[in-house]
Amino acid sequence: MRTPFRRFITCTLLAATLVAGCSGSDDPDAKPFVDAGIIVEEVPDSGGPPPDGEEDAGIDPDPDPDPGPVPTNQDDPNNPNLDSDCDGLTDREEFVNMYAGGLKTDPSRRDTDGDGIRDGVELGRTTTLNTNCIFRADGDPSTRTSPVKADTDGDGIPDGLEDTNRNGAREQGETDPNAIDSDGDGLKDNEEDVNLNGTVSPGETDPRKRDTDGDGLPDGLEKNTSGTDPLKPDTDGDTCSDGDEDRNRNGARDTGETDPKVADCAASVPDADFDGITDAVETATGTNKDNADTDGDGTPDGVEDENRNGRVDSGETDPRLTDTDCDGLQDGPGRGGFLGEDPNNNGRVDPGETDPTNPDTDGDGLKDGLERGVATAAAPRACGYSGDVHTPSTSSPVNADTDGDGIQDGAEDANQNGQVDPGELDPNNPNDGATNTPAGQACRTTNLRAVTFKDDNGGDLRLALPSTFRNANLVNLTVNGNSVGLIGWDDTKQVTLIAYKRGQVGTSTDPTADEAGIRTASFNTATRDYTQTFTTWDGFAALAARYSLPGTTDLKAFTNGLARSLVPNSAGALAGTAGAVGPFKMQAQYVHRANQSVVVVLAITPAASYTETGSLFTMADTAGGTALAQFGDTDAVQCEKFTVARPAVDFLFVVDDSGSMATSQQSLANAATAVTQKLANATLDWRLGMVTTSYSITGEPNSGLLRGFTRNVNQFRAWLTQNSTCGSNGQCSNVTIPTGGEPTTCTSRAQCWVNIDGTGTERSLDSARKAINDLAATGGTPETRIRQGAKVVVVILTDTRDQSSNPVATFAQYFLDTGTMAGSSDNPLNQAIQVHGIICPPDGPRCWTDPNNSNSYEENANPRHLDIIQATGGVYGSIRDAASITTTINAIVDSVIASVGYRTQKPPIGASMRVAVAEVTDTALCRTPGDLPRGRTNGFDVDGISGAVSFYGACRPRTATTEAAVSYRYWNDRTTNPNGVPPPCRDDPYYDANEADSCRGKLACSATTNRCECPADCGGGGSPGQVCNTDPAVCDFTCAADCGGTCGTYETCSQATCSCSCVQTASCAAGFKFDANACGCVCDTAALNCLPEYQPDANACACVCKPDCGGCGPRTTCNPNTCVCEADIG
Repeated sequence: MRTPFRRFITCTLLAATLVAGCSGSDDPDAKPFVDAGIIVEEVPDSGGPPPDGEEDAGIDPDPDPDPGPVPTNQDDPNNPNLDSDCDGLTDREEFVNMYAGGLKTDPSRRDTDGDGIRDGVELGRTTTLNTNCIFRADGDPSTRTSPVKADTDGDGIPDGLEDTNRNGAREQGETDPNAIDSDGDGLKDNEEDVNLNGTVSPGETDPRKRDTDGDGLPDGLEKNTSGTDPLKPDTDGDTCSDGDEDRNRNGARDTGETDPKVADCAASVPDADFDGITDAVETATGTNKDNADTDGDGTPDGVEDENRNGRVDSGETDPRLTDTDCDGLQDGPGRGGFLGEDPNNNGRVDPGETDPTNPDTDGDGLKDGLERGVATAAAPRACGYSGDVHTPSTSSPVNADTDGDGIQDGAEDANQNGQVDPGELDPNNPNDGATNTPAGQACRTTNLRAVTFKDDNGGDLRLALPSTFRNANLVNLTVNGNSVGLIGWDDTKQVTLIAYKRGQVGTSTDPTADEAGIRTASFNTATRDYTQTFTTWDGFAALAARYSLPGTTDLKAFTNGLARSLVPNSAGALAGTAGAVGPFKMQAQYVHRANQSVVVVLAITPAASYTETGSLFTMADTAGGTALAQFGDTDAVQCEKFTVARPAVDFLFVVDDSGSMATSQQSLANAATAVTQKLANATLDWRLGMVTTSYSITGEPNSGLLRGFTRNVNQFRAWLTQNSTCGSNGQCSNVTIPTGGEPTTCTSRAQCWVNIDGTGTERSLDSARKAINDLAATGGTPETRIRQGAKVVVVILTDTRDQSSNPVATFAQYFLDTGTMAGSSDNPLNQAIQVHGIICPPDGPRCWTDPNNSNSYEENANPRHLDIIQATGGVYGSIRDAASITTTINAIVDSVIASVGYRTQKPPIGASMRVAVAEVTDTALCRTPGDLPRGRTNGFDVDGISGAVSFYGACRPRTATTEAAVSYRYWNDRTTNPNGVPPPCRDDPYYDANEADSCRGKLACSATTNRCECPADCGGGGSPGQVCNTDPAVCDFTCAADCGGTCGTYETCSQATCSCSCVQTASCAAGFKFDANACGCVCDTAALNCLPEYQPDANACACVCKPDCGGCGPRTTCNPNTCVCEADIG
């Protein structure tokens, strides 16, 4: 117990030989007894439920219920080493020691007096000799209660109803089982808890509060002296509280005082409901001035609005909302059948309580109400709370790892619905996260991948970066003293970072135009390798791009210069040199949150370092789509178990067969071998098929001609190799077959080169649509039919714009599978079909002009097929040269591999991902299956756009049923304003631009409210009994009423010094005497009157056997199990 004194039970022994008591939980009428037929005291039954209609006292049952009587043997010489009933006392102690009234504890029953507390816990024991049972240690070994008297202090309330969690310690919300008057208000506990049920029922004062109604007068003074109502702060209803009328708090009407029982006073500042908030403030802010608890959550408005200013400040709950944080729990102790967060109703988050201002107190990713089993329909208010779908199973809302298996509860319950679904771990099963399982290896908290989080209020950014980015190397970019973003340096991987927010790019309304405008203005010498449009995890239109940049300058110098160009007149730069020079690769992410809020994230590295073992994955994790959130967004941990099937993918290439395409076709053919090797190294079952842009046009050489699906890369190369014809040997000519390679096959020219004799009216979209319709038809051969369940991917190769028949909108519906007209706007596969392209970019020069006639060229303006590529989230790059074609086709294949991998349930933060597999394909090349390396040769990768995990080479799961697990952090969208709040708290009266947190002194800017708020702890400090006044104008510690409840039962509070002092006298229960030095009632050992064989023990407040039973006579020997001198036999 937390009281600062020791209190022991006085004992009076009968002059008789005693026998152990027989009380136990199985017999409610059982009672301790002495021999000679003398009944000492019947033990009242306190273990049953409260009477019908009464409130639950909040009893916390023993985790190891009493099994009932167990065998014991009084003559066993080993009794000093036995604790048969697992109560913390040895069997010898229980057979011998005698307590008040000549009673003994029963060594066969762990709770002799039936009060719900084990005998040893009542006597301060913290361990047991019994290793075969679960023992709950005494929470405060310095205090005692009687193990043979169910109501130690004689106040009529059993000890187990006073110590409700039955742990031997007096805690918040409990009365003191050793004190007749627990709160020191002058009323005995049984005078306040009249029905003796351990809870405050209607019409009762609170035995835990000296001043139940909060009017400044103790309950005993009001009831016994002044005659005022201890349940009404204004007994006479004249608007002045009883304590304001009886100003000296003596219970009498003295000169200059008004009478609290007569309406003779008017409050200077009206507070009709006496909740501490003035009527004017309540009227202005929407609380009820006539109801001290506006929202009915059991907590008065003045406790919720602690500084009583009518605002919901940091650390406060909202007195207008019964569930402020929308976690399914009421803010207060719980009323009307709802569970609450503040059971002792003191407005503070005490040990074991959840935080009513934080929906996830323990930060495990599960809302507090869900962990306590609150269903959606059982929540106290409709606010978007998604509850427990399996309410019988619960977890701890104050322990992030309920079962202690090292994995957070929210990571185990992967979809956070409160139910153990297929593939999930159980937050209550410590064995399912064992260290030798993939889940244990990937998901244990100690194994989680470290991430560097960096917040920037002004730029409305929150970044989750690889841990090799150190906070010391991240610098704010500022304009006129206001932060707009960050510039950073990863000295391990040689990567620099620029992340910033800007206004509208010209007249742009989408990320494609944002990219074009920013690139043209700041790095127009860059070669754009490829781009891909996508939607960010929080719903914003975005574009990813990669560039090659020329130059030989130092990486840091290049980055600083680029930052000045991107953010003119900005300050903030990387110091020193990087020791690495260009040319460079740059990964970019453009997020169009709103026209006036465009966010750009760039990662830059030397081209020589852009490899799997170098900076490739750091670049992807920094600017590839997963690292960016808004200021105010949060993150949590996820764990998922899964198996990896081998997905089927059918690639349909649509190749331009017009006269300008010979060189481009050959470049794609040359890249084909490397591409298929990449496909073979992943977990894909792939095939390649081809049509041309004249497939849908009647009368053309390739009209309706399908080159069927194949896995023979050499056949694919033949389709693209100039002048390859079908030879007499049945093979396509001009194709060099590598050693061991599969030869081509043909029976006609139509199975070799597609040629360049097609029409100049290129219809890539028409041809793709017709081919898919044909390939989905019934009949045919496997090579001419799309496989059941296969993902279809279209890749367009053309150097000009599309000239198909239908509007772009029709094709968008077709490929996105959102239309209704079969074969036209509705595709037959019933799946979205991603379209990629190697095309002529519209924002550059034409890709082909006849060298002999400048008026003959391929038009690249208004490329309709690019609209479809972007609508379907495809990758596109340039067809201008062989290098660009190779770069783009590799990017397309990487994207496809990623898109068919395992899709995580949440938007993952790439840098946080850790993957484990039970068995891999080749342990010689993949040596750490419990922590797979990041790699596209032998390892795993995560796609920042799709959030999918893919496996490669030797690190692929051994079979389709091999278990894998992944842990990662994911984003939670907690922001609603796409424009953010730049600069933070600017409109707050306490705004200070010179402070790092934008607010004056101890105040900090809240990302949620955009106001300068005082921290709940006033920035730290304070003494016992003091509370933080969170009014921004104060933000300091003051003495709480009654010293914040820190005073003991026999102490009083001095408001002047905010300290507790001991009273000089106090009444104690029978067998107690008051000791001012101990400041409490202690055992009166002089009144024990122990028998000659015994001696008093103040620690146990019992008579214990003297050594040798006090000295046995001749021919007698002391029996230590009975403390009796027994005659020697013979």
